[in-house]
Amino acid sequence: MKIQRTYPQPDSPAENIGARERAMAVFKYLLDLEPGDAVRHPRFDLIRHAFEQHGRAGIKAWNAIPGNFNTYPTLDESYCEPLTSSQEVGPAQVKPFVKDGL
Repeated sequence: MKIQRTYPQPDSPAENIGARERAMAVFKYLLDLEPGDAVRHPRFDLIRHAFEQHGRAGIKAWNAIPGNFNTYPTLDESYCEPLTSSQEVGPAQVKPFVKDGL
């Protein structure tokens, strides 16, 4: 079986991508780490927190501009193309469940 993944760009304008997903994308784009490996990286929380902090700072700055009440800023398109990767996965290994030694 072949599994194909497409990764969001760290600077994607998509509104549904949060700080965690953006941090995972940074690790994929810079270090080619899969999401599961990225979250275990010693500096993952630092990158995630940086995106959260920037988001809060952006909201604060936007709200400080007169006339921006109940309006939303637009985001620019990403500077890079989305990354896609594929990997072959062998058949699933089924292990029998043995309860109480039976």
